Amino acid sequence: MKKTYLILILLIAAGIGGWFFFFRDSDEQRISKNLNRIIELAEKRGDESVFVLIGDSRKIMRQISEFPEIDLGSPLPLITDREELESAIIQFRQSVRSLSVRVVRSEIRISESGDRAQMELELMGKGD
Repeated sequence: MKKTYLILILLIAAGIGGWFFFFRDSDEQRISKNLNRIIELAEKRGDESVFVLIGDSRKIMRQISEFPEIDLGSPLPLITDREELESAIIQFRQSVRSLSVRVVRSEIRISESGDRAQMELELMGKGD
């Protein structure tokens, strides 16, 4: 009886391990899902209260690295401070009544060690 339980436990463990190995998302897929979530949160469909504005900005920040390096291109400076980035997001969202965003080009590079990722994006935004 103990042998049957041991075999059953080993089969269940092998099944779970196989599921994680074959069906879990790759790093690129997880990063793409995070990007899609950020875009979904960034879009704005009309006026919103200050509470919604701050709440959505904080949700966006949860999707961004603890040590961001956001290069918006010349002449804008590199943003590496999370508080500065959140402030920029809030200020931008306050300045538009509505906003839609789509990805024009996306390129993801994962480091050999898998501990860093670099993404180059070209986004198209439309708002008023």
